[in-house]
Amino acid sequence: GAYEYRKTYLPHQKTDLPAKPAFAGLSPDEAHLALLLRDHSLLLLDTEKGAALLTRNAAAGQGRGAVFPSPGVMVYLGDKGLTAVRIPSGETLWEKDVATALAMSADASTIAAVCDGYILLLDPSGGEKARFAVPGRSVRLASHDFPPRYDCLELSEDGAFLAVNFTDGTVSVFRAVDGKETRLFGNAAHVSCAFAGEQIAFAWLSLPPDAAYTVQAEASFMAVFDKNTLGRVWERSVEATPIALSLGGTIAF
Repeated sequence: GAYEYRKTYLPHQKTDLPAKPAFAGLSPDEAHLALLLRDHSLLLLDTEKGAALLTRNAAAGQGRGAVFPSPGVMVYLGDKGLTAVRIPSGETLWEKDVATALAMSADASTIAAVCDGYILLLDPSGGEKARFAVPGRSVRLASHDFPPRYDCLELSEDGAFLAVNFTDGTVSVFRAVDGKETRLFGNAAHVSCAFAGEQIAFAWLSLPPDAAYTVQAEASFMAVFDKNTLGRVWERSVEATPIALSLGGTIAF
């Protein structure tokens, strides 16, 4: 639901969903809400009327299901490939290969997707900006561990850097201009990442090398790296399991 805050929260609009949501994302103009549902469908809602505008089959998982490079365009992880559609008509603008993870830079200049054995960087019109081979490595949206093991895919604000947590537990940063990879640390799960200015913040669960489930985690950590040198500025253990980060003058998680 969407709520208006006065002295109390007043219902603005309520919509019954056909399945439990796993992801929600607003368009830049806040006119549309994309919902990735646990029945592997993607639902697009009109936020003013609460009406369903589009329903599409989505890739299986519980990660970020859609991004909005412009108010009239949605890019989503479809079951048959990465797809861009015009909204609200649903007209297909372009289609790419099947991907398991999706991210977009804050300036909407770059869209990143992890496919089978490679990372794809696109412009909003679907033009290929770069392709980096990552043989034998992948990113999955989620698994059935308890708690679920989420992998991370985040772009810097200008799309110049890409942070990835692969299913093998390694965390790397790629430079978009040439695909140079720097591996920062390993044996990580539940990785959260945030870019801000000249720094990158990470939070993660540290797993034993042979761990099969996240409940076997040894500790939780946070660290900040310099974005240009990728040197570690500081690292510390934290008591709570971090699930999201926001990096500005301070770090919230």
